Amino acid sequence: MVKCQRCGKGGLFHKVNDKGFCIDCNRIINLELEAKNLQDDIERLTNNRREQAAMYEEIKSTREKLFNEIAEAAKKKAFEEITDQLNEKQSELNPLLLRKKCTYGCRSRTTKN
Repeated sequence: MVKCQRCGKGGLFHKVNDKGFCIDCNRIINLELEAKNLQDDIERLTNNRREQAAMYEEIKSTREKLFNEIAEAAKKKAFEEITDQLNEKQSELNPLLLRKKCTYGCRSRTTKN
């Protein structure tokens, strides 16, 4: 007489598979195996999600740093361009101002003498 290795049921009309399990125990074993595989998949996906979240935060942080660096570089370049334009205008105006001062200064000196 054959007995199920898992539940111990046996008898003349009780059938077992080649591994020694009855139909009910074989279904249970398959469901347990499927449940274990699903649990492993859930754990793997959870870990993968954590890794992805960490990578996202790193990318987000790097993006913010790069954005700030680009913004600062743009501000610096704009400031330099404005400073250059002001210096250029100052260079153009200096001779005119000197002539005006000389003209006013010269007139005041000539009127006093």
